[in-house]
Amino acid sequence: MNEQNDALIKNLEKQLHDVREELFLYKSKIKLLNIELEKVIAEVGRDLQKTLKIQKLLSPTDPPKISGFEMSSKFIPGMKKGGNYFDVFEHQDKLKFSILLSSCSGFNISSLLLSVLIKMTSMIEARKGTEPHLLIKYILEELRPLMGHQEDASIFYGVIDKRNYHFQYCQVGHFYAYKQSFGLNVLQTLEACGPALNKKFNTQLHSKTVDLSSKDRLILLTEGVLQNQNSEQVPWLESDLIQSIQNAPKKGVHELRNEILFQLDKFLGTDTLDYDVTVLITEVKETVIKLAAE
Repeated sequence: MNEQNDALIKNLEKQLHDVREELFLYKSKIKLLNIELEKVIAEVGRDLQKTLKIQKLLSPTDPPKISGFEMSSKFIPGMKKGGNYFDVFEHQDKLKFSILLSSCSGFNISSLLLSVLIKMTSMIEARKGTEPHLLIKYILEELRPLMGHQEDASIFYGVIDKRNYHFQYCQVGHFYAYKQSFGLNVLQTLEACGPALNKKFNTQLHSKTVDLSSKDRLILLTEGVLQNQNSEQVPWLESDLIQSIQNAPKKGVHELRNEILFQLDKFLGTDTLDYDVTVLITEVKETVIKLAAE
């Protein structure tokens, strides 16, 4: 009996030893995997920071000076998901200028969109007076073959003609875009012309027009302004955004921009965002056409 017990104990001891060796091997492999994972995370973090820096460099910090208009802008990069870009540029026809704002589902599609815009600029396509919906249609034709099935791009493109102060625009995807008429505390929503661009996009696009007068404002914000959440996982509401616009100081566009971002920071309780936020405000200072002497 004792011999059987001894044999059983030895067998159990051997099994325990084998298990311990297996555990040691597993722990060693997990340790190596953790080291590799930390390297990958660090590399992705560095790549993300590089992407954010590049994107911030590509986004103009100050819009150009356009005679008869005052502008204010702010781009705040998100740490988890982003892809905002904006630009304001004059046409060869000096009585026209354009506003472009984009918000993409991620950095990859944002980079693709930037490459298309660079190509478009080299072709001087946007500066030939192309209607906004035709320009977005051209962008879609260039983007579609390169897009992933889960990727999308929201684009707001508009042209202001200082001959008649018509603002012609086309918006695909989701933005918070308003016209604020001087002296009225009511915002006119600039409605979308279609959903965000994606591989299955098949909406018939068209351009829309709104008239501008002295002191009127165009207020454009990317959807990230209401995608970010506070510590209780609650997002800011559009009604709060509208209230912050209506309650903002009436001094100028910079004060309005600052008030919007101040109220957003106050609600979120942090200035570190998960999603990109871009604010672009344009105000008509005067509706007088000054033609250059020939």
